[in-house]
Amino acid sequence: MFFQRAPADKSYCITKELLMTERTFKKDLEVITQSFQNAVNSVMPDYLSHLMFSTLCPIYNFHCNFIRNIEQRIISWEGKYNTPVNPESQKIGNVLLELDTVLPIYRTYLDRLEEMLSELELTLKRNREFEQLYKEFEAEKTSVFFCIFQDNLQKLIELQRDLVGIDSLIHPDREFIREGCLQKFSRKGYQQRMFFLFSDMLIYTSRTATSLLQFKVHGQLPLRGMMVEESDISKVAVANSFTIYGGNKCILVAASSEEEKDKWIEDLNFSISMAKKQTDDRLKYGSIRSTTSEY
Repeated sequence: MFFQRAPADKSYCITKELLMTERTFKKDLEVITQSFQNAVNSVMPDYLSHLMFSTLCPIYNFHCNFIRNIEQRIISWEGKYNTPVNPESQKIGNVLLELDTVLPIYRTYLDRLEEMLSELELTLKRNREFEQLYKEFEAEKTSVFFCIFQDNLQKLIELQRDLVGIDSLIHPDREFIREGCLQKFSRKGYQQRMFFLFSDMLIYTSRTATSLLQFKVHGQLPLRGMMVEESDISKVAVANSFTIYGGNKCILVAASSEEEKDKWIEDLNFSISMAKKQTDDRLKYGSIRSTTSEY
């Protein structure tokens, strides 16, 4: 049987994961609506400019505001402990309802997408100056690949601040993969933990008992040599569970749904396979300090 903490904790973890996804999407939109627009706007035909930016710019502006609202909700999620908390500040549904306002713009964007791509292709063939600026933009630091690198570095900096009890998280060869909530089995039963998957290790944490938006690190497992095994439902009492072996440790976890379990197993196995291809030992695992071990 699941041992569950306050429902707000699960909602909080989901909201944090949503915020991370939104920030990444916002960065991708910035490449088009700001960097690309500024680079080619002087020679881009008005019709093509209207096709692209009359929908993408409003979408970008919406997500900027949406992120601010999510951040504000997380900040107000919980005041100081032992003080009354407004129940409305521990909900995210009313914030998500804001998505209804942007759906018509997305529909317009999708309706125009085929025409937009065709017009872009024609302009590249007919307008030499536009073609030159387009190629220069692809080669500049504002390319998508550079933005992905910058996003990853920014995420590592944020996690170095938010994860309490681990040193040296930031490394140029370390890539952040994903985060999410799983129930982890310990001596106290199943407890909710926040997991962070990187290109070289898996970290599991719990939310700190402070008003700060931080997580206490309980353990880490290296991806090299790691194995993931789906649990036999006839031998475990909890559905959607799987076992992770790594670094002389074995942890049993359970996801909230079969879909979530399959996604975690897929991401873990892919990251494990990529870690096996790394032949150097430049990455050093951060040391865990003053944490509570779980078995």
